[in-house]
Amino acid sequence: MTVIEYLISCGEELDFKSREEIDLTYTKRITDFSDLWRFKKLKNFFAEYSSFDDLTHLNGLDLLLIDINGTKIKTLMGISQFTNLYSVDIQSIALNDEGSLMEIFYLKNLERLDVSNKYFRILMPNLMLMPKLEVINGKCFNKIKKLYKYRTCIEHMLA
Repeated sequence: MTVIEYLISCGEELDFKSREEIDLTYTKRITDFSDLWRFKKLKNFFAEYSSFDDLTHLNGLDLLLIDINGTKIKTLMGISQFTNLYSVDIQSIALNDEGSLMEIFYLKNLERLDVSNKYFRILMPNLMLMPKLEVINGKCFNKIKKLYKYRTCIEHMLA
């Protein structure tokens, strides 16, 4: 089933020119996302607790928000194409390719990031390089940075 077929089956209006948000939460029935490009003004993509291979089906869209919390996804490859993305929720995702997490560092406009503790530990040393990041996992990132720097200094002194 494609996204458009799903939306029609739910009785939703297809507005390709001005629709800014699509919510595909709990839609494991969708197997083909290739028609998403038709929604030219799409800014917010919600697909919580869904399942797909990667984010290449979102090519050509200028997204500001991606929420794939709880989704089974093979790789995050392709997320770096969204240069205006300001919010990413990948809390509780089942990710096959952890190396693809590094694509997040190409998101220079990212202000909010929600990740699991497991992925937070992987990302934390490099999150300092993200100039606009303000909130991570619902907490003020500046406080987290200070605590991390303090802890790192103590670890080096004790080593």
